[in-house]
Amino acid sequence: MKKKARCAAQRALMLEKGDQMGLFVPSCKEDGSYDVVQCHDSTGYCWCVDDDGKPVRGSSKLNEQPNCTEIGKSRS
Repeated sequence: MKKKARCAAQRALMLEKGDQMGLFVPSCKEDGSYDVVQCHDSTGYCWCVDDDGKPVRGSSKLNEQPNCTEIGKSRS
């Protein structure tokens, strides 16, 4: 599966599971890749992800969106 389609596929799978409490549904760009910021609505946490959708360590914020551009600069 192409990297760009992974988010769209994961999102579709989660949406098929229905409206389950606490279920994380990823946010995707139009091309099917992961949005750089992901938020879990039921917990209030947002975090940065890499191109594979994996969380960037230290980027998690409660009730606010992290600045993923700044976090990326500090990690390079």
